[in-house]
Amino acid sequence: MCEHSFEQVDGEHVCVQCGLVGLPVFDETSEARFYEDSKEDKSRVGFTTSELLPNSSYGSIISFRGISTKSTELKSLQRLSTWSSNNDRSWLGIFDKIQYVCNHYHLPKAIYMDACGLYKNLEDAQKVRGETRRALMGATLYISCRQNEASRTYEEIARMFEVNVRTLCKAVTRFQKVENSVLQTQLGIAERLCASLELNTDQRDRIIDLLYDIASRSEDEFENSPKTIVAGVTAHILGLRTKQDMKKVSEASGVSALSIHKLVQKI
Repeated sequence: MCEHSFEQVDGEHVCVQCGLVGLPVFDETSEARFYEDSKEDKSRVGFTTSELLPNSSYGSIISFRGISTKSTELKSLQRLSTWSSNNDRSWLGIFDKIQYVCNHYHLPKAIYMDACGLYKNLEDAQKVRGETRRALMGATLYISCRQNEASRTYEEIARMFEVNVRTLCKAVTRFQKVENSVLQTQLGIAERLCASLELNTDQRDRIIDLLYDIASRSEDEFENSPKTIVAGVTAHILGLRTKQDMKKVSEASGVSALSIHKLVQKI
C-alpha cells in the first residue's frame, strides 16, 4: 500500500497524491430503501427474514458478481454471507418436507408457518429420525390445521406423511396442552362433508347444532371417532334410515354404512 494519505472515492480507498486505488470500502452503517416516499421512516434492509432460521436468513448477502479473482478477503466474506450451519440445514430439511406436503395438498401458508413453529419449539425435535420424525411433522400439521379451522382427520394426515395412524396419535399427545378440541375436529370434517354432499345452509346449520349438542353430553355416550360421529349426524339430519340410503354419506365420508347406521340409532 502507498504510504500517502487515502480518502474514500466511490467505495474505494484512493491515494490523494499518487492516485493509487486500494481495497474496497465496506460500509457497516445501516441501509435504507427510499422507494416509499409516502413514509418518513425509511425501512431497514439486511435484517433477518425468518424467525425460524435467524442465522441463515439474512435479508442481504454479498453477490459473486464484480468480485475480483485476486480479492481473497472479499471472496471469504461472500462465502460467509451464504453459509449455514449443519444445525440450520437440518431444520431446513424438516421445514421443506412440511412445506412440500402443504403445497401438494393445497394447504395455505398460515398452516405451514404455524406447523413449522410448533415443530421448532419441540424439545429434542432434531434427534428423532425416520417414522417418528415424520409422525411429529404430521402432528404439528394436524394441530395447525385445527388451530386455523381447517381440521383434517388422523387418517388424512397419516397418508400425507406416510406414517401409521397409531404412531401419529402418539405424536399428537405431545401437543395436548396446546390444542385438544375434538369438537373443532368434528366441525372441520362437517364443513367439508357438507360441501361434498352439496347440502344447503339450513341442513349445514342443523348438523353443526347437533354436533355442539353431542359435545355437551357424556363422553361415554358417544365413544366413536370424530369422523364417524359427523357421518352419523349428517345421515340423521338428512333423514336417512336404511343402510342403502346411507351409502352416499358413506362414500363421501369414508365411514362404513354399518357404522353410520349404528350411530344414527344412538341419536
